[in-house]
Amino acid sequence: MISTELLFSMVFALMTTFMAPVVVLMWLLIKKKARNALFLFLIGAMSFFAGYIVLVVPLEFFVFSKDAYQTFADKYYYLSGLISALDLSVAMVVPVIVFIYILKPGGITFNRCIGFSMGYYGIYNAYTYGIKYITNFTLIESIQNDTLAKKYPDASAESLMEIQESVTEVSAFKYLAEGAKQGVLYIIGIAIVLSIVYGIINKKIVPIALKMFGYMFAWMYAYNLVEHYIHSAVTIPVMIVGAIPAILIVKKISKNPKDVMIKPETMQML
Repeated sequence: MISTELLFSMVFALMTTFMAPVVVLMWLLIKKKARNALFLFLIGAMSFFAGYIVLVVPLEFFVFSKDAYQTFADKYYYLSGLISALDLSVAMVVPVIVFIYILKPGGITFNRCIGFSMGYYGIYNAYTYGIKYITNFTLIESIQNDTLAKKYPDASAESLMEIQESVTEVSAFKYLAEGAKQGVLYIIGIAIVLSIVYGIINKKIVPIALKMFGYMFAWMYAYNLVEHYIHSAVTIPVMIVGAIPAILIVKKISKNPKDVMIKPETMQML
């Protein structure tokens, strides 16, 4: 039996994964009339995959997936969580800097920063969590319709029970926490992109990039530790508090969008 609380939390997580970027993108296209928002969204998505393939996949394939590392992670999670947070923080900041410099000749605005960040961090959420959510929803449908055995005809009774328990016995707080994490990541992502553009304009890219990397790392590592050692429910207030610096950054720059405006090179030559 699937509890109502679990279904609600899964829907919430699914909406923050897929619906939130769409809503922001539509807001840019309709309300702000940002014609290039969709293009920047796609560029952001491609930037994520490029950075993920170069900076994360090698470690995932050669280190994190090995049995020796899994044993180490189970015994010393405070260290393995540190390594994972460092790796992902690099992937969340460094490719953004590279692609912002690539986009710079074509011009950058406040709205373009939002479009780029939603594409970048939105695809991260969809890739990391969205596939799992869709899979779990199909499993729930099979469980409720009593067709799980038909879906996995070669699975033993024990395997079918394990599959069912992997979906039905998860705490609703886990999905709520993941949904909160995804929502906060969008805000932090926008703050990172805006800060990097601001740093490029004011020739402060190195100190600002280091601050954004430290911010992302502290946020991810705190989430990992609290979820592992305490409970998923406790990560929700931790994530909300962690979003405050990003909210302040976005609020400050949104009051004067020209602080992150870079004119196209063709206009600068006039």
